Amino acid sequence: ELQRNQTLSGIQAVSQNQLDRLTSQVAQLQAHNTTLKAQLQEAENNFHESTLTAPFPGEVADILVKPGAIVAAGQPVIVLSGSEIFEAPVYVSNGLLKHLRLNQQLTATMGPQSFTVTVKEISRSANPASQLFKILLSLPPELNVLAGQKITISIHEPIENIYQLPVSAVIDDGINEPYLYSLSNGEIQHIPVRVVDFYQNHIWVTMAQKMGELTVVTDGQSGLSPQLNKPRP
Repeated sequence: ELQRNQTLSGIQAVSQNQLDRLTSQVAQLQAHNTTLKAQLQEAENNFHESTLTAPFPGEVADILVKPGAIVAAGQPVIVLSGSEIFEAPVYVSNGLLKHLRLNQQLTATMGPQSFTVTVKEISRSANPASQLFKILLSLPPELNVLAGQKITISIHEPIENIYQLPVSAVIDDGINEPYLYSLSNGEIQHIPVRVVDFYQNHIWVTMAQKMGELTVVTDGQSGLSPQLNKPRP
């Protein structure tokens, strides 16, 4: 209508006041249109921010909070179960972490079933409470496993100078590093050790240096010190 009145104004078929009024109305409508577009863009942004999209196809395995509940920042609210990608977190010590690398394949078991998993992520920050590092493993998609099930993995750790001893031979007071007493040339030696594993009454330890054959004290260590000589019969 504005364009028509502008044409009529050129042949003086419409008054200038009427033309000015229509021009003002068009400017107001354009400003209102710009405001509505900005509001629409803000609404779309809010909608996208309030919508979370899972990074993988799957289903909701569990809902951890009730509708309307107040949750803290970072608090889990739902558990997602992927239908194509299966992952499992594992927490390891610093000693085992150095034997792992990205894309490394490990042997895992779940009951009688054995399969291969792949190291997908390696955390370089330890949990402050447990001092363990999180490792994320990728499981084969054909594996029939459900969320919450546990798997066992095997990490091969190269070990040298390993000794199998009675559990009573190793002293660990919880303050100092584990150690044992050995008898060499009539003298008692204090030897620090690192515990590798133990089972029932046996313990496996390693030492910083290869010691060869050792005569290890397995009882009565509380009455000994490295300064004592071999007691006479």
